[in-house]
Amino acid sequence: MIKKFLLIMSLVMIIFITGCSGNNTKEIKTDAVEISNFLKGYDGRYYHEHEFTNGSYTHVVFRIENGNIYIGEDKNPITNLSLSKNSLLMDINGNSQLSNTYNQIYSILEVNLFDDHIKFSGKNIFDKEDFNIPDEDYVVINKIKGLEAYTGNYYIPTFDTNGQIKTKNYTILIDKEGNIYGYKGMTNVGMTFTLQDNVLKSEHYDNNNEKVIMSYELEKDRIIYKIDFIYGKEYSYELMKSDLFTPYLGTYSSGDIVLKVEENIATISTMKEGNYHSEIINNDNLTISEILFSNDAAIEKIDHKITFSNDKTTATYTKPDGSTVELTKQ
Repeated sequence: MIKKFLLIMSLVMIIFITGCSGNNTKEIKTDAVEISNFLKGYDGRYYHEHEFTNGSYTHVVFRIENGNIYIGEDKNPITNLSLSKNSLLMDINGNSQLSNTYNQIYSILEVNLFDDHIKFSGKNIFDKEDFNIPDEDYVVINKIKGLEAYTGNYYIPTFDTNGQIKTKNYTILIDKEGNIYGYKGMTNVGMTFTLQDNVLKSEHYDNNNEKVIMSYELEKDRIIYKIDFIYGKEYSYELMKSDLFTPYLGTYSSGDIVLKVEENIATISTMKEGNYHSEIINNDNLTISEILFSNDAAIEKIDHKITFSNDKTTATYTKPDGSTVELTKQ
């Protein structure tokens, strides 16, 4: 479980982006039936190919099935959804229905759906309180006409085990004159700001002289933050599509070897208990990969390969050593 947590953490930290525009003229749909009908055209399991020194392994990020969307191996679908064209927004801020760690990192997830892949992204919400300069490390870095209406301190809270705010991580401050306050370090990188409608954009260059563009969508009591451009390109992350497990549901066995296929996961008894594993199926061919770690870094992948018969009543299991066993559905 710890390894899985670290994998998810490393994955989502890499893909901290979003493609959603601040344009308020976009039509936003929230009708659950309409969104469900839209999702029915994109059934599949969507995964990331994670590279390490000795190869690569997969990590399933989303599953779309029967008009619902799930994160990872969750059994419960996301329910708080909105839709704009082919862009699906998920408000997961404080959503306790999620069994994984995404809601500890992002407040909003965005999924842009295409025929054979997904572009996945995330946004954060900055909460607001009355304007006050917290300490001398915050200085005026710009002044923009029109920001006066958004006066306040904007921060990301961290919580204790009781759900109470433990610390407030201030990100940006705006006073009643429209002055923008930030860390002193913001002036060192030459950060500049522009305002278009209710979207504040910042630009600066990183240590490699690459442009970084960030957006702050200003609302009455919060800011929705995203990264638009980094490392010399639009910062996006692509997930590839694989088949669903549904046609193969059930238990297949031979002696003490047991393959179990559920809607959200597939396991085989020859795996070592506690190892992180991932599963991808395409065209009746299922690969269950065990990933071995050392000091939280992947060092080896062990593949268990299964090929199902056309009628899904039997399966040929190829062990990691190359030997084969015929499994029969129970």
